[in-house]
Amino acid sequence: MALQLFDVLYMRSKALRDKMDKHLQAFLELTIAFSIDTTLPPPRTAAAQLRTQSLGVLRKWAKTYGSRHRQVAVAYRYLSEQLRLEFPPEDATTEDVPSRRGREERERQVGIPS
Repeated sequence: MALQLFDVLYMRSKALRDKMDKHLQAFLELTIAFSIDTTLPPPRTAAAQLRTQSLGVLRKWAKTYGSRHRQVAVAYRYLSEQLRLEFPPEDATTEDVPSRRGREERERQVGIPS
């Protein structure tokens, strides 16, 4: 839930994206635990879900803002090419709640069945 909230704020706030460039490594260590010294807290199922969602969020950030925020693009390339972490399929990443609700409302207004 906190990751989804942070994702929404990151996508909407340039100031947050600029601040995040300085703290991206710490964020990734706490949500992905890619270094040997770092592990995610139990339970294992929640840790695995956090890691998967974090990788999906990082991919989205890299595709959307990687050209303007070099740290995000570099982190994505490092994790995918050097560490060979498996990123979830693009269609499996969770769509944020406000976007989903807005899309559903537009579809309802246009008359597209769910």
